[in-house]
Amino acid sequence: MKCPQCEWGWVVAAQPLEPTTDWKCDKCGYMMPHAETLKALNKIRGSVESVDPAQIEIRERMIKMYHGYLHPCHGYLITLKHALSQLYGRAEEYTFDVMPDLLMDRKIELCRQMLRVADIVEPGLSRLRGTNFFYGYSKI
Repeated sequence: MKCPQCEWGWVVAAQPLEPTTDWKCDKCGYMMPHAETLKALNKIRGSVESVDPAQIEIRERMIKMYHGYLHPCHGYLITLKHALSQLYGRAEEYTFDVMPDLLMDRKIELCRQMLRVADIVEPGLSRLRGTNFFYGYSKI
């Protein structure tokens, strides 16, 4: 998460192998208590998990809202982006034959982001890479 103190550092687990560790800014050294971090992440998780699977507009708003708070590759943002990469082109009112070029560009951008993540977390052939390639590029 973004550091609430300096706003340009990232707050990460001080001792990643300890489940109840406090979190520390990688720039200013600010320590964020575990309970405070957990509360913020649980709130975000709840809102991400409560979204109806087909609600594209809400997912886009959530990405914009949390983009300034979470790292661009945070798991919750990746979850939202992956869902959108699959919905654009397939969801009702967003099929390839009616989707405007702007949304087609958005789909391509999301698929490329997912492929960059896949390069790190699942290098080589993987289901994540296959679904983003197939749905992101084959019909474009």
